[in-house]
Order: sequence, then structure tokens, then C-alpha cells
Amino acid sequence: RMHTMPSALSFQVALERIRRLCNFTVAGIWLYQGLVPKLLGPHPDELAMSIAFGIPTGLQASVSYAAGIGEVLLGLCVLLLPRRAWPQLVSMVATAVLLAFVAIYTPRYLIGAFNPVVMNVASISLSIVALLAFREKESSAG
Repeated sequence: RMHTMPSALSFQVALERIRRLCNFTVAGIWLYQGLVPKLLGPHPDELAMSIAFGIPTGLQASVSYAAGIGEVLLGLCVLLLPRRAWPQLVSMVATAVLLAFVAIYTPRYLIGAFNPVVMNVASISLSIVALLAFREKESSAG
């Protein structure tokens, strides 16, 4: 059987599925990271990073909760605004900045079995794929 080129419609459907999967995954990462180690904690590692960042002891839990709220809000934006590119752009930048902070202030976390390098690079990659799919869909629609 010969391989045939996909129709324009099936290509658009595939792009939409790719973008949706990326959005759900990136949103899930932000929602989980905001809820579990921060709002339901704060986890001792979150507090250790706060210490390394120079946040005073009395403010560490509050800063963790505030960061958790911000992460949940970003996750909701990615999830609830699927036709907008900006939440994925914000996610990419925020993820890169957070990884840089960890690398500078708490580099010991970069070599652990479950570490931010793997998750952050994967999250940034998914945002890039979502944006590429979004851009391709927009350019082929216009």
C-alpha cells in the first residue's frame, strides 16, 4: 500500500490534538507544582530553596504559598486559554528563569534522581511544540 499525503483537514486535526496534549501537560505541571509542594506543604525542599534565595525565615511559608498560587493561576491560564499563545510563552520564560534560579542558588537539586532539569526542559519543549502547532494552524487558516 502506498503512503499518501494527509489531507489538509487531517493535518489540522493532528495539529489541534498536538496543541491540546501540550496544553494539558504543561497546565498539569504548573497545577501540580503549585498545589503539591507549595500550597499543600510547603515541602521542605521548597523551604530550603527559600533559605538559599535569602528569604527570611518568617516569610518562607508565605512566599511558598504565594508562588503556589501563581503557579496554579498560570496552569489555569494555559488550560483555560487554549487559543492564546501568551500562556505558553509565559510558561517557557518562567520555567527557564526558575531553572536558572535553581542552578545559581541550589545547584545540588540539579543532580538528584528527580530533578528540575528533566522536568523543566521537557516543559519548555512542550511549550515550544504547542506554539509551533499554534503558529502553523494560524498560518494555514489565514
